[in-house]
Amino acid sequence: MSWLGHLGGLIGGLVGARLFRGRRPRPAKDTPSGGGTGPTPRGALQPRPDNPRADLHKELGDLGLL
Repeated sequence: MSWLGHLGGLIGGLVGARLFRGRRPRPAKDTPSGGGTGPTPRGALQPRPDNPRADLHKELGDLGLL
């Protein structure tokens, strides 16, 4: 990989760190079932809480990527 690729990664990482440095976790919503983040779009999969990637799925959902 050329040094330009590394330079682009460095610049992208610094920009991303600058954009997300003030991000705070959202407070948990009160739901009768005791979990979840609200309604899910039709066709979206809900991972089970015991799934090792459940936190990743929640984070991606919060970012609007799922």
